[in-house]
Amino acid sequence: MSRRKFSNWIEACANASDDSIAPQPFQIWSAISAIAGALGRTSWYSAGQFKITPNLYIVLIADRGRGKSVALHLPFDDVFCKLTLPITNNEDDLASAQSSFERYFTEPTDSPLRIERDRITPEKLVVDMRKITRQDFDLGTAVEPYFDASVTVVTSEFGTFMQRNFGDLQMLLTDSWDSKAEYSYRTKTAGSYIVKGPCVNWIACATPAQFVTHMPEDAMEQGLLSRIIPVYFDGDKVDRKSFYKPHNPTYIHQLRDDLATISRIKGEFKLEAGLRESIDEWLADGMKPQIEEPVMEGFNERRFSHLMKVAICYSAAKSDRGIITKVDWDEAKAVLSKAEKNMPKALENFGMSRSGRLVEELALMVRLWYASKDKPMPITIFKAQALKRVSSPAELPAYIEAMIESKLVNWTDGRVQSHLLPGK
Repeated sequence: MSRRKFSNWIEACANASDDSIAPQPFQIWSAISAIAGALGRTSWYSAGQFKITPNLYIVLIADRGRGKSVALHLPFDDVFCKLTLPITNNEDDLASAQSSFERYFTEPTDSPLRIERDRITPEKLVVDMRKITRQDFDLGTAVEPYFDASVTVVTSEFGTFMQRNFGDLQMLLTDSWDSKAEYSYRTKTAGSYIVKGPCVNWIACATPAQFVTHMPEDAMEQGLLSRIIPVYFDGDKVDRKSFYKPHNPTYIHQLRDDLATISRIKGEFKLEAGLRESIDEWLADGMKPQIEEPVMEGFNERRFSHLMKVAICYSAAKSDRGIITKVDWDEAKAVLSKAEKNMPKALENFGMSRSGRLVEELALMVRLWYASKDKPMPITIFKAQALKRVSSPAELPAYIEAMIESKLVNWTDGRVQSHLLPGK
């Protein structure tokens, strides 16, 4: 394999510029996701009776205007996409991508990375994965063939990919996180599709409300939620500017070169001497979850797998050897630990009924009005805004009463009831 341009691809990508509105945690996790997608199903850690592949489900969560989608630009738009071939039969589209792909992949055994963007249905994703499924002769035999249908899905707006009623998508993502040998998808009209070697790597951007609203209601019970790493950011907002210094083209080329090298890593990742004993001690001690709230139970049960996936990415970011060092493991623990501290904020509304979420949303509307106007919200304006959210005008008095009883809002004058104030 070619010599690396950077000693740590994650750091090189995340620290490419200090002139960005994207928060540093989002830049780091976007870089990790790009490596996870480059490795796909052809790299893994063997736990004996099962394998852990590096593909991850990462959701960057923050209010609007906090640089979520900006964090995707360098690792995916500028780098990852230039190492792909589109999943299409359109000759013009293939030809335009071919020159970029061939600049970084020159060996006959090199395979393009695969990417899907934003709005794609579960059925279309399955169809496309069937198109790209290939047999890897380096990893399998004629008797036991090894198939690979790895694809990275990049979703700048969470709701364009995930919908509350997409039960089929939930099942596909749940199974693909484990990169099983095959996945069977049943359609209403065209029978069943069987994908061999399914492996989905997914990164998405969402506001806190989108993350809860568009996630299937049973995502917690069915296991999808526990497979997602929600990266929540509520830190200081970066001041906007009219111009941000662009990345150096040579630097971007070097990032592409290194990611192409990373994508050629194949096979089992091993632990360096002594690390297994250290990990086993950590596991025996209960994996030391930072947050033990009920909403985190599913995630904590999969914490070892999450950590191992991230550790594989840190190993690949620095070396082609396929060795996970203690430094890689510690870096994975550190970056996941930082994300875990804010996970309860991202997950706090899961399990809440629709009515409960709506009460919270309406109370937030009052708080935002007061914060921007520095005066109570007139009930006439509140009702006009609230009627866009409730199913029926007849429901509105009950929601107002629920907000008052929960002390989320107060009347400025209990007798007149003409204006609403945020609660204490």
